[in-house]
Amino acid sequence: MRPCPHPKVCRSSALRQRGLFAAALFFCMYSFSALADLLPIRFESAHMDWETQSKEIRMEGSARIFGEEASIEADLIRIRFLSQEMEKAFSEQNLESLQAEGRVRLRHQDFQGRADKARYETQSQRLRLEGRPAEFRNPDIRITGDSIFYDHRLDEMQVEGRKERLSTLHYGQKGSDPPALVAHALSQDWNMTSRTLVFKGEVHIVQAGMTLRADAVTLRYQGKDLPLQTEKGEDPLLSIESVVAEGKVEITHPDGRASGERAIFIAQDDTITLTGSPARVERLGHVLQGPAIRMNRTTGEMEISGGVSGTLLQDKKKPLPLPF
Repeated sequence: MRPCPHPKVCRSSALRQRGLFAAALFFCMYSFSALADLLPIRFESAHMDWETQSKEIRMEGSARIFGEEASIEADLIRIRFLSQEMEKAFSEQNLESLQAEGRVRLRHQDFQGRADKARYETQSQRLRLEGRPAEFRNPDIRITGDSIFYDHRLDEMQVEGRKERLSTLHYGQKGSDPPALVAHALSQDWNMTSRTLVFKGEVHIVQAGMTLRADAVTLRYQGKDLPLQTEKGEDPLLSIESVVAEGKVEITHPDGRASGERAIFIAQDDTITLTGSPARVERLGHVLQGPAIRMNRTTGEMEISGGVSGTLLQDKKKPLPLPF
């Protein structure tokens, strides 16, 4: 083991390599290629050990790796290399992993993350955050879960919670109160390639006074506009192409409710189709149900197919309005 020559505060300002910088900020969805102009990377900690046998640099006590635009901070940071020649190992090819423990903070000018533990594997390009809870946020999005896992090669992210503490997604442009959308679920699966966001397990979504509950909900976005990828000032809710809710679906609104086994919202024609045994819509004492109910939110038209039953109150002269 070779200790740092300055154990009180170890600093190195001459390191210019993109591997460690990308490791610190990979969760912010920056790839190595985005760092073509190599930035100066600095280390800082109360104590640093260079362990040549285990091919590891160990930084303890207010450990910090930082550059011009971003940083990673933790009580303990371990950097492990593939090569025995550690002095020559400052490259993404020779870096095996970066692991941070204790009050982990990832900071970038546009993104932040926090966790109890973080591990980034260079060769597989995977990052995992674990915490109570782990969190990712930018000015418009806040995601929390027991674990947040991002695979850069597949361009996918999984967020896991548990029954006692579900994973969450808060969306609201900076300063909005309450948030435009709040979602809770056991898990979230983000796929940037297929432009889908899937919530699974005890899903509960609140948006504009409407509440949606289901076993699973899939949001599909137009183009590349997943919430994490929109430009500043854009509303990702406006880029939703479709929403599919499955399993014990219940939609509630101050003016009514609807339920079924499956619900499909298509943004292009602003329609919602409910199916079930039966699907059911309630509003102002009116009740309509059938195997399939299709509602147009723009025109107010409703179509029930496969047989219909229900109750229409005689003292209501106006047509049955939609509950949402």
